[in-house]
Amino acid sequence: MSRSSVANRGLRVAIVGASTLEGSRIREQLERVRIPGERVNLFGESGEEVAIGEYAGEARIVQQSEVGDVAGHDVVFLCERSEVAEALSWRAPGERVILDLVGALPDRVGATMLEVATLRPITEPGFYGMPHPIASALTQLLTPIERAVGIEEATAVVMQPAADFGDAGVQELREQTVRLLNFLELPIEHFGRQLAFNVMPSAALKCGNGDQEQQIQNQLTSMLGWERPRASIRLVASSHFFGHAMELRVKPRGGDETVLGAALQEAGLIAAATDAAAATTPMDVADEQRTVVERLSSDGMGGYWMWVVAGGATSQSARIAVDSLRDYLRR
Repeated sequence: MSRSSVANRGLRVAIVGASTLEGSRIREQLERVRIPGERVNLFGESGEEVAIGEYAGEARIVQQSEVGDVAGHDVVFLCERSEVAEALSWRAPGERVILDLVGALPDRVGATMLEVATLRPITEPGFYGMPHPIASALTQLLTPIERAVGIEEATAVVMQPAADFGDAGVQELREQTVRLLNFLELPIEHFGRQLAFNVMPSAALKCGNGDQEQQIQNQLTSMLGWERPRASIRLVASSHFFGHAMELRVKPRGGDETVLGAALQEAGLIAAATDAAAATTPMDVADEQRTVVERLSSDGMGGYWMWVVAGGATSQSARIAVDSLRDYLRR
């Protein structure tokens, strides 16, 4: 099919995993840029029965994902890891843009990673990937320090909310909490164990991804332009619902606490000392798209610890994805 014929009829858009948290965020962003509902098709998670969803205020059928149906679209948002994503990766993209928001495409595909700091528009078909929201947040934090004085090494322990494990994770944590307080048996179909009032390595969950720490580290290395990794990441599943929190240690190549604080404050990441309303917990930023640094302090060994809370990471990734495709989608 020629590019002109595609342009004349309007691009067709598929959201795979439309019922997931990422899928709902993509729907919101497509509505924001006014992509008509008749051009958008919703596909459910693998094995999910046909269900009723919503787009632009209208009830829509969420179809079960089938690779043949999905492949017939011009733009595909992958919002879940599934057999459909794997099957699409074995096909040449042709005239399609396939944009991965959740690391669904295997490494062999070599998808082009979208830049987070500078929005680069997508103008050609192909495979594209969004960095993990945690990689984006860490890039936002480390970039001003790297530019100011350079970074020798960094270590981050990140507490992931239930939302990082999809809508099923949010629903199961809520149900676990209610049942635990009523001394009832807990549902563990998604997590595989009790997460309510608990904390554990994310990889220990049934729905966890044992490769995710390495994937985030690789993305961070690439986005910061490092020739070798300088950051180590550990992910911890926490019993809160939304927003990220992390303890981040940075060992700079120069400068002191004042220099680091000034670099972060100039980037809008650290509140002024007089700001009494500064956020200190994930709950303070859960409904916002901002990252805030608190308690920057020396560890006495050449490194500096900081407490960080970040909200709206998934929404931010969805916005970047759709904005990168904005002109392409309007054809």
